[in-house]
Amino acid sequence: EKIKEWLKCWVEEQGSIIPVLLWVIWRSRNNMIFKGKLDKVADLKVWVSTWCSAIIRAYGAAGVGGLVRDNTGLFMLGFYGSIGISNNIHAELVAMWRGLTLCWERGYSHVCCQSDCLYVVQLLQQESSHYHRYVVLLDKIKELISRHWTCQVIHILRGKFLCRFFG
Repeated sequence: EKIKEWLKCWVEEQGSIIPVLLWVIWRSRNNMIFKGKLDKVADLKVWVSTWCSAIIRAYGAAGVGGLVRDNTGLFMLGFYGSIGISNNIHAELVAMWRGLTLCWERGYSHVCCQSDCLYVVQLLQQESSHYHRYVVLLDKIKELISRHWTCQVIHILRGKFLCRFFG
């Protein structure tokens, strides 16, 4: 069970099959040493495929997206993308970073970024912990917010991420 949890955490963080490959190689090595069984390459491929599929089914491939509207609510632009295996906090942070980056690149000078994830909004209002799992992404967002523009992040009670620009 501990190896499954380790694999899950690594795949969530890295979005890669490297831990699965390592585990399959380790398992094959143990089969050879302790059972005298030499695994076939085809069997190893099946194990990697099976474990990766199981992890994706169990923990989910995530996507992000958002809308940018003007101060009257008219649609200006939208964005979306896949971020691989992730969780809701990471997805919210990536969406916020991508949305704010788009607003900055378009030259919007007054932005109100709305998120329905209170935890993420609170993380951005606090001093960053050097030990937080997403400290690098949090710091990127905070740096973006602190640039020479009016940018605020607020919590909303609806299910959509949204950036608005004014002026």
